[in-house]
Amino acid sequence: MTGRQTTIYNMATNRRRLLTGAGAAGVGAAALALVGCGSDSNSATPSTSGSASSPSVAATAAPKKGGRLKFGASAPLLNANPPYSINSVNNLTPAIWDTLFGFTDTKLTPGPRLASGFEFNGDKSEITVALKPNLTFHSGKAIDAQAVVDSFNSLSAKTTPTSQVRGVAAAYVQSAAAVDASHVKFVLKKPGDLIFDMFNYWNIANAANIEDLAKGGLPDGSGPFKVVSNTPQQGAKLDAFPGYWQPALLDGIDYMIYPSESSLVLAQKSNGIDIAFGINANDAKALDGAYKVIATSGFDAFFTVRFNVKGEVVGDKRVRQAIFHAIDRKRATDGVFLGYATPAVSIWPPTSEAFDPKYKTDPLDTAMAKQLLSAAGMAGGTPEIEMLCNSDDSGSKDLFQFYQADLANVGVKLKLNPKPRAAATKEFISGAYPGGDAGLMGFTWMHPATGIFMSQQLTIPNSSNFDTPEYEAFQKQIVEASTDEARAAAYKTFNQIWDDQLWTFPVCNNPSLYAVNKKVVGFDVDVFGTPQFEGASFA
Repeated sequence: MTGRQTTIYNMATNRRRLLTGAGAAGVGAAALALVGCGSDSNSATPSTSGSASSPSVAATAAPKKGGRLKFGASAPLLNANPPYSINSVNNLTPAIWDTLFGFTDTKLTPGPRLASGFEFNGDKSEITVALKPNLTFHSGKAIDAQAVVDSFNSLSAKTTPTSQVRGVAAAYVQSAAAVDASHVKFVLKKPGDLIFDMFNYWNIANAANIEDLAKGGLPDGSGPFKVVSNTPQQGAKLDAFPGYWQPALLDGIDYMIYPSESSLVLAQKSNGIDIAFGINANDAKALDGAYKVIATSGFDAFFTVRFNVKGEVVGDKRVRQAIFHAIDRKRATDGVFLGYATPAVSIWPPTSEAFDPKYKTDPLDTAMAKQLLSAAGMAGGTPEIEMLCNSDDSGSKDLFQFYQADLANVGVKLKLNPKPRAAATKEFISGAYPGGDAGLMGFTWMHPATGIFMSQQLTIPNSSNFDTPEYEAFQKQIVEASTDEARAAAYKTFNQIWDDQLWTFPVCNNPSLYAVNKKVVGFDVDVFGTPQFEGASFA
């Protein structure tokens, strides 16, 4: 049992005496509300995945209520599947929807959100979740146990667009049922704490609202702000929702869409917006001092290089290994992100259960890269390798210039092929690109067992067409692993396969950048890159 799991277990067992003689499912409603996270429903509860290093507004100064926050970005408010999509294209998803629990630190300790607590049964094959009292959706409909069950069932409904969280739900949960109005019992396919990955990502949505959203309707959310209007290509208006369990300090958020990073920065400089999201590093440096620049510092997503292992040139693992050793990660990272990002070697961040300390060593070795190419019969250089890229992804395109220069030094010829987001995504997911791909990879800071189900680079089938017998055996191993020890053995197997095959590898973390007007206080981004809105206010 890991230290984190022991903590969770102790938080439950320290109060287990309260549950003696409990009713349905062996759980007493009054007692369970106190179990699991060391906080009752009336206490101040951590924000979605709050960083311990970011003090709350209340801890630093008395916040002021009122005012509307102007938030600028370049993406539409709602994407194809806003409640259940995991990658929020605009970062306002946490303002509109909320989850049952959210991780509070990089040890993946769960903190209560819409839930007030939880209780596992003896072998952790079932978990009963208690809801905070008097919760409602923005429409006024009660967020009771049945509404949570309906939200869970809607993940796999035909009218709901597909999402990665659906895959986690299918992998981890056998069934969900209301015990009473305020308690939901989940029967688990995978006993233990892995279920909190689903709870952290699964936004509780009104199941009846999903079909209307697909037709362009407004969200019926569960978060601190209610969407009252949405105009495509222009923006949206969100008002504070007074029925939220932790009412926002702001009166609302005015979401403003700008067509480019330059127009976004101009608006920031003219005081047209309070927070600009998605600016580049050069603009961030220019604004720094006059504005507070916040960079997501955690490894919530990586910039990666990945390959089609069925490709004519990169199908040889020695070519992939040579590319891995020829890229100067520090030079590329500093050159593009100016100190806002951190180089990375392993696809698992240092806090992950699957991380191996040997990945702290920089793998740059041009001599080894040349030896590998020579062994592959390409001592004179490779044929041109085409690299797919999303044309909207400025970070990947800028990094590519460094890859191209580094690899030219050892004889690897790269050519960038940028395509519009939709076309690039379709080609990437299908594994139809001829050589490689430069883009982003997420889901690696959570439990590694979950990341393998969620990442398009790690699943089978995956976007690299990587499906060796050894890797297929590993997939079976991780699926069947039901203990910490079995999962640790599976992670070791994965790292051995990855070391040898390198079908995908990271270069640095993705530092999403915010420029924040200094009159805005209480707004921060946690260690997982999740923005926190309910505590934001004006000084």
